Amino acid sequence: MSKRKEADIRYSKNISLMDALNLFVKENHLDKKLESVKVSEVFVNSIPSSSRKYIKKVDFSNGILRAQIESASLRQNLQMASSSLCELMNEKLGMNIVQKILLS
Repeated sequence: MSKRKEADIRYSKNISLMDALNLFVKENHLDKKLESVKVSEVFVNSIPSSSRKYIKKVDFSNGILRAQIESASLRQNLQMASSSLCELMNEKLGMNIVQKILLS
């Protein structure tokens, strides 16, 4: 076995589970989808539990979170608080990833 293969994590027999999962995510290009799921989850958890039933669909891509809200009053309240909600979500995520929230 060459030195290159021994140094490469893919050929190592002693690999941690975290390294294996990270390698799997990277090789299968799942980074963006997992990021989208995480951002959507943080958004839903930032909304009061009594209002979550009005959220029909949440999607995140390219820094823009799109949410389909069934209640007009909740949509209006979230629209007014969208900038502070962006800041709160970015703080919870630990990175500046959410740039804009679009509600429909």
